[in-house]
Amino acid sequence: MVEKRSALKKSTATKYTVYFPFSKSDEEVAAAIRERVLDFIKKIFGGATVYPAQGTTGKWGEESTSVLEILVEDVVEHKETRIEQLAWLILNYLDDLKTLKGRPPEETVWFSEQTVTLYKLINPDLPKQPTVDSK
Repeated sequence: MVEKRSALKKSTATKYTVYFPFSKSDEEVAAAIRERVLDFIKKIFGGATVYPAQGTTGKWGEESTSVLEILVEDVVEHKETRIEQLAWLILNYLDDLKTLKGRPPEETVWFSEQTVTLYKLINPDLPKQPTVDSK
């Protein structure tokens, strides 16, 4: 008898999007934040994508906006607390870097959360790997 299995696997995840401002003249601010929070992100979430915001979120007053996106599978413990810690970490770095340059401290970092479904299509044409029986 041939075993039928679905080629489509799905799981749920949460997409966190963090928005933080920086002045065009302060590209090093955005780079420093990306560098400094990367260790935290790698340890807790495994990785993230950082890019300049566009459209209506592209500007934060006079400053440009960077976007940091993290896709977290639901297996990460305390993910809501972790994203708040990440946002707080970014806010602290922004605050420190801006006050060093004689500017007012940063007041806000925005982040959003969205439930997403991840789909994984497994190639049904690949030979099935033999499993090792434990006896």
